[in-house]
Amino acid sequence: MSKPFVLFIRGIPGAGKTTAAKKLGLPIVEADDFFVDDQAVYQYDPSLISDAHNWARGQMAYLLRKGADCCVVNTFSRKWELDSYMEVAHRLGANTAVFRCLGRFQNQHGVPPEKVQKIAERFEAWPGEFIESEHADVGSIRRALLVDR
Repeated sequence: MSKPFVLFIRGIPGAGKTTAAKKLGLPIVEADDFFVDDQAVYQYDPSLISDAHNWARGQMAYLLRKGADCCVVNTFSRKWELDSYMEVAHRLGANTAVFRCLGRFQNQHGVPPEKVQKIAERFEAWPGEFIESEHADVGSIRRALLVDR
């Protein structure tokens, strides 16, 4: 059995992260889903962000334990925000890659432009990440990474 694969997709709000992930046909894990209520209404509460990430890491771990590939989508603007996810994925034996989306679309959660700008200004590179370009979209990156599986 081959190792499960996690593609982490990161970028500022409105970069096209979720749209890119949906193109892959893999299960998608997003901490934002923690804030969606039973009526499918997004109810963000900043005091619960730690709980949301604990939940998302748990969802990722559940999929990996089943041997499933998945996409984890978040801003991950600073390296430390991704570290705990990477740690869990590697502990469970998954192959991983990081893809950064660079689009500038209307973000789906109504994050104000000044907040998006602050996130963009603090954005840190992840060593070895793939960065969206005319020659590298998330599907081509995933296909290239899975060639040896």
